[in-house]
Amino acid sequence: MLKGIIGVMREGMGLCRDNPLARAAIQKQLKHLEERLLIIEMKFALEASNYVRAAEYLQDLRRMKGGALLAAAAGVSRVCPVALGVAARLRAAFRENSVRSRAVIGN
Repeated sequence: MLKGIIGVMREGMGLCRDNPLARAAIQKQLKHLEERLLIIEMKFALEASNYVRAAEYLQDLRRMKGGALLAAAAGVSRVCPVALGVAARLRAAFRENSVRSRAVIGN
């Protein structure tokens, strides 16, 4: 679905050549949607235990967004793609534990 939306928005950019404000708004949304798509594709690759492909998506995301944390994660995953899978499982476990803790406390 996101790929279709991105395609339509790219076509729309061509129709807005004379409207820089509309082009800027579309470009901003395109960037957001493309980042979101990379994250989703990376998650699917991780769920399929395709750590090399997940590392490639992370590298693409780092190029798109920048940032020290993404650069570090992308660097580690490039050298040891399995580390990305381990980190994803740890993150999921911490989130699950946090949700359970809040449920017990009543927050």
